[in-house]
Amino acid sequence: MKKSEGSILIEVMASILMLSIAGIFVLSTSLKCLRHYENRITEEKLNRVVNMLIKECKYNKSKEELEEFFCDNDVIYFKYDENIDNKLFDCDIFCLESGNDIEIQKISEDSMGTSYKIKVSIDNENIYYEREEEFYKSWWMDEV
Repeated sequence: MKKSEGSILIEVMASILMLSIAGIFVLSTSLKCLRHYENRITEEKLNRVVNMLIKECKYNKSKEELEEFFCDNDVIYFKYDENIDNKLFDCDIFCLESGNDIEIQKISEDSMGTSYKIKVSIDNENIYYEREEEFYKSWWMDEV
Protein backbone atom coordinates (compact mmCIF):
# COMPACT_ATOMS: atom_id res chain seq x y z
CA MET A 1 0.00 0.00 0.00
CA LYS A 2 1.34 3.37 -1.04
CA LYS A 3 1.22 6.43 1.28
CA SER A 4 -0.38 9.50 -0.10
CA GLU A 5 1.33 12.87 0.03
CA GLY A 6 -1.22 14.19 2.48
CA SER A 7 -0.33 11.68 5.18
CA ILE A 8 3.40 12.38 4.76
CA LEU A 9 2.69 16.10 5.13
CA ILE A 10 0.72 15.45 8.34
CA GLU A 11 3.55 13.28 9.72
CA VAL A 12 6.12 15.98 8.91
CA MET A 13 4.00 18.65 10.62
CA ALA A 14 3.50 16.42 13.69
CA SER A 15 7.24 15.70 13.93
CA ILE A 16 8.07 19.42 13.58
CA LEU A 17 5.58 20.15 16.37
CA MET A 18 7.17 17.51 18.62
CA LEU A 19 10.68 18.81 17.90
CA SER A 20 9.64 22.40 18.60
CA ILE A 21 8.02 21.39 21.91
CA ALA A 22 11.19 19.53 22.89
CA GLY A 23 13.31 22.54 21.87
CA ILE A 24 11.18 24.94 23.90
CA PHE A 25 11.44 22.62 26.92
CA VAL A 26 15.24 22.45 26.62
CA LEU A 27 15.49 26.23 26.20
CA SER A 28 13.27 27.05 29.18
CA THR A 29 15.06 24.51 31.39
CA SER A 30 18.47 25.88 30.48
CA LEU A 31 17.31 29.46 31.17
CA LYS A 32 16.03 28.45 34.60
CA CYS A 33 19.31 26.68 35.35
CA LEU A 34 21.27 29.75 34.29
CA ARG A 35 19.13 32.02 36.48
CA HIS A 36 19.55 29.64 39.42
CA TYR A 37 23.32 29.57 38.87
CA GLU A 38 23.49 33.38 38.82
CA ASN A 39 21.47 33.54 42.06
CA ARG A 40 23.82 31.03 43.71
CA ILE A 41 26.85 33.07 42.65
CA THR A 42 25.27 36.25 44.04
CA GLU A 43 24.33 34.56 47.32
CA GLU A 44 27.85 33.20 47.66
CA LYS A 45 29.25 36.69 47.10
CA LEU A 46 26.88 38.14 49.70
CA ASN A 47 27.90 35.45 52.19
CA ARG A 48 31.53 36.39 51.61
CA VAL A 49 30.71 40.08 52.16
CA VAL A 50 28.94 39.27 55.45
CA ASN A 51 31.93 37.22 56.62
CA MET A 52 34.32 39.98 55.55
CA LEU A 53 32.34 42.58 57.53
CA ILE A 54 32.24 40.35 60.60
CA LYS A 55 35.98 39.68 60.48
CA GLU A 56 36.69 43.36 59.84
CA CYS A 57 34.73 44.34 62.95
CA LYS A 58 36.09 41.54 65.10
CA TYR A 59 39.77 41.57 64.25
CA ASN A 60 40.72 44.76 62.40
CA LYS A 61 38.84 47.36 64.44
CA SER A 62 39.35 48.15 68.08
CA LYS A 63 36.48 48.48 70.51
CA GLU A 64 37.09 52.23 70.70
CA GLU A 65 36.98 52.63 66.92
CA LEU A 66 33.69 50.76 66.74
CA GLU A 67 32.23 52.77 69.64
CA GLU A 68 33.25 55.99 67.88
CA PHE A 69 31.74 54.77 64.63
CA PHE A 70 28.45 53.81 66.28
CA CYS A 71 28.36 57.17 68.15
CA ASP A 72 24.96 57.56 69.79
CA ASN A 73 23.22 55.06 67.54
CA ASP A 74 23.24 51.35 68.15
CA VAL A 75 22.79 50.71 64.42
CA ILE A 76 24.83 51.58 61.34
CA TYR A 77 23.73 51.08 57.75
CA PHE A 78 25.61 50.40 54.53
CA LYS A 79 24.57 50.24 50.91
CA TYR A 80 25.20 47.09 48.89
CA ASP A 81 26.67 47.43 45.43
CA GLU A 82 28.41 45.01 43.09
CA ASN A 83 31.89 46.17 44.16
CA ILE A 84 31.47 46.17 47.93
CA ASP A 85 33.87 43.25 48.34
CA ASN A 86 36.58 45.12 46.42
CA LYS A 87 35.90 48.26 48.46
CA LEU A 88 36.40 46.27 51.66
CA PHE A 89 39.83 45.21 50.39
CA ASP A 90 40.83 48.70 49.29
CA CYS A 91 39.41 51.00 51.95
CA ASP A 92 38.25 51.06 55.52
CA ILE A 93 34.86 49.80 56.64
CA PHE A 94 34.07 53.34 57.77
CA CYS A 95 34.40 54.57 54.16
CA LEU A 96 31.55 52.43 52.84
CA GLU A 97 28.53 54.21 51.41
CA SER A 98 25.48 54.60 53.66
CA GLY A 99 22.28 52.85 52.68
CA ASN A 100 19.62 50.44 53.93
CA ASP A 101 20.88 47.12 52.54
CA ILE A 102 23.33 46.10 55.28
CA GLU A 103 22.69 46.78 58.95
CA ILE A 104 25.11 46.25 61.84
CA GLN A 105 23.46 46.55 65.22
CA LYS A 106 25.02 46.61 68.66
CA ILE A 107 23.00 44.17 70.77
CA SER A 108 24.64 44.09 74.17
CA GLU A 109 27.84 44.87 75.99
CA ASP A 110 29.43 43.32 79.03
CA SER A 111 32.84 43.32 80.70
CA MET A 112 34.13 40.59 78.38
CA GLY A 113 33.04 42.11 75.07
CA THR A 114 30.23 43.27 72.83
CA SER A 115 27.58 41.40 70.83
CA TYR A 116 26.62 42.60 67.38
CA LYS A 117 24.10 41.50 64.79
CA ILE A 118 24.58 41.94 61.07
CA LYS A 119 21.54 41.82 58.82
CA VAL A 120 21.63 41.90 55.03
CA SER A 121 18.44 42.44 53.02
CA ILE A 122 18.84 42.73 49.26
CA ASP A 123 15.80 42.94 47.00
CA ASN A 124 16.92 43.60 43.43
CA GLU A 125 15.10 42.81 40.21
CA ASN A 126 16.66 39.34 39.98
CA ILE A 127 17.39 38.27 43.53
CA TYR A 128 15.96 38.45 47.01
CA TYR A 129 18.49 37.72 49.72
CA GLU A 130 18.18 37.98 53.48
CA ARG A 131 20.67 36.87 56.08
CA GLU A 132 21.03 37.63 59.75
CA GLU A 133 23.99 36.65 61.88
CA GLU A 134 25.22 37.53 65.35
CA PHE A 135 28.84 37.79 66.36
CA TYR A 136 30.76 38.59 69.51
CA LYS A 137 33.78 40.86 69.80
CA SER A 138 35.67 39.77 72.88
CA TRP A 139 38.18 41.88 74.82
CA TRP A 140 41.19 39.86 73.63
CA MET A 141 40.46 40.69 69.98
CA ASP A 142 41.72 44.23 70.64
CA GLU A 143 44.96 42.96 72.16
CA VAL A 144 46.16 40.91 69.20
